[in-house]
Amino acid sequence: RPKKPLVSSLDDTVLSVCQMLASKRSDASLIADSTSGGLAGIITEVDITRRVVSKQLDPSTTTIGSVMTPNPTCCQQSDPAMTALTIMVTNHFRHLPVLDAGDGSIVGILDIAKCLN
Repeated sequence: RPKKPLVSSLDDTVLSVCQMLASKRSDASLIADSTSGGLAGIITEVDITRRVVSKQLDPSTTTIGSVMTPNPTCCQQSDPAMTALTIMVTNHFRHLPVLDAGDGSIVGILDIAKCLN
């Protein structure tokens, strides 16, 4: 079962998203397009390490939209669990966004560590 995702917007700073992730003890946030409300991307702790910290970007001025993974691979809420797990294992993903099959709205996020427990 997907957990309720933390959702950020494209214009949020890396610092504000990191503070949200820390306060919620989470390691990923889905990024919503404020215009359509649909999924624009995903940001994980690994992305932040590789794309912000290692490049010495200022997290208080860098927007999430500039460092996120855009248009991530997703599964639909109606997909079997094995389909989602196969996508994650095959592509070496730790997180997989889950969308509503009807309107494409954000439903949740799967974490491979929790799927395997």
